[in-house]
Amino acid sequence: MFRTLQSIVPELFSASTSIDMLMQLTRKQQLPRGTLLVREGQKTDQLFFLESGMARAYFYENENEITSWIIVKNGFAIAPHSFFNQEPSSENIELLAPSTVFSIQYDDLQRLYADFPLFNQVGRKIMEHYVLQYEWRIRILRTRSAEKRYDMFEQQFGPILVTAQGRHVASFLGMTASTLSRLRSKRMRKK
Repeated sequence: MFRTLQSIVPELFSASTSIDMLMQLTRKQQLPRGTLLVREGQKTDQLFFLESGMARAYFYENENEITSWIIVKNGFAIAPHSFFNQEPSSENIELLAPSTVFSIQYDDLQRLYADFPLFNQVGRKIMEHYVLQYEWRIRILRTRSAEKRYDMFEQQFGPILVTAQGRHVASFLGMTASTLSRLRSKRMRKK
């Protein structure tokens, strides 16, 4: 986690007091596959960082699971609406593999922002990154064919294709599992 933050705002690491405080306020855990970090209907007061492993955010629509996001190593896992507004979550975040997870409480993060202004820059940079990723996803879902969505996903998230279940990838890409299977078969025939 600390290397990722250092790459975002190197100046943060010249202020040892802020890093000491961050280390005191975060909790590191080894969690098994299937652990729910966020549960639909419950307020989430934690921001998670995956040092290793993989997770997905999902919700239910007409009794179908819809994967809204896939989180990989060195990624942040958050239910934004619940975390920022301190309201019940409309989605779940589930670990898809054994994972090393750091977490920080909402109030502790607010205290970091207040006591160490450089953390505001870290938060802004992280948010910029995720807003750009969400924009990318919305654009490809609305304007690209299933085959093109799969190509773009493979370029951006290649390693996930090996480890994530096909139904999660298909849902994330806004296609059926059978469409994803056909695209994969087509790829295999071309090789």
